[in-house]
This record gives sequence, C-alpha cells and structure tokens, in this order.
Amino acid sequence: ALLCCEAPAPCACLVAPHIISPSALTLGGEIARGNFGAVHWAQHHENGHGNGGRLCVVKRACTPDDGNHHRVAAAAVEYLEVEADINELMAERLPDEHAGQQQIAPYLGRAAIGGEPHLVFAACGEHTLDTYLSRGAEGRRELARALDVDDNDDGGSELARRVLHDTLSALAFVHARGIVHRDVKPENLVVDADQHCLRLI
Repeated sequence: ALLCCEAPAPCACLVAPHIISPSALTLGGEIARGNFGAVHWAQHHENGHGNGGRLCVVKRACTPDDGNHHRVAAAAVEYLEVEADINELMAERLPDEHAGQQQIAPYLGRAAIGGEPHLVFAACGEHTLDTYLSRGAEGRRELARALDVDDNDDGGSELARRVLHDTLSALAFVHARGIVHRDVKPENLVVDADQHCLRLI
C-alpha cells in the first residue's frame, strides 16, 4: 500500500464514519499485486468530485476475474474486510499526536467500487524499504538520505538503528491497541521521504 502525512480530517465525501463515496475516488495505475489483492494509485476528491485531489493509495481484494479460484477470492475479500475493521479500530483509538502514530500509513476509509471493497490510505511514500534494500549500497545511501540519517556511516549502524526504531515504534503503537501485525517485512514498510520515517502498512 503506498505521500501526505498528517492524520486525515473528516471530509464531505464520507457518507458514514470511514465510508468513502466511490464518486470521490479516481483510480490510477497499479502499484503492486499480491496473492490476495492489488494496490493502485488514486485521487481522493474530498469534496466528492472534480479534478485534482489528494494523492492516495487504494487496496482491493483479488477477484476470480484476476485468475484466482473463487475460494481464494472469497478469502481475500474477508481479509480485506478484517483489515478495514482493524484500521477503523485504530483510527477510533487514535489520540492526537500519539507516539508511533507517524509510523503508520494514514487510513482514510473504505469504498465500494464496482461492488468490490477497497481500502483507501493517504499516500505516504513511493517506495518500500525492500525497494531501497534491493538496490545494494546505492539504495542504502538513498534510504539514509530519505530517513535523514548520516549516509557516510560506513558501518551503517545509524541507518540500522533508525529502521529498527521506526519499525518497533509502529509495532508498539498497534500492539498498544490490541492489534498484532502478522506480516512485518520490508515490503510492508513504506519509506516516507517527506517526513523522514518508515510507515507500516
């Protein structure tokens, strides 16, 4: 899932808490695809229509049309609904400026597009930790700059400490809300170069 970074304010396109009208979203290109779904760029028109809008990321469950078996598609929809419930629970339990909040991708709500459930997040980075690490030494230097740490640290200890700090802050934040993230991996940590942090998705 995967650039703005303040906690989202309620907007006119919400028809109920955390429900976004499909007319408020314009889907863009696909970012990534996994076994249970796909992630797309989108524009979120907070007044419900018009050009422009906030850049966001939309996650949808896979369907039989994607070439998946009906049982896999049904499980994917169920997982997506659980993920929506968890994000809404975290949003409801979210005090202002809580420690660790910055390390979580900002959840905007859910939308039914073409009859299919979609989760909507404010965009908060273009690449994941995995993308940077897969580029070797140059990727680690780019990561250090994105996280605003010393990229001349030959041992990489400052960068490693920062990655560990942001990851553990995110986990502490969700654990304090009674939630366990079952898929912590570099592919699920977005690098927010604007706010110089990692964000767990």
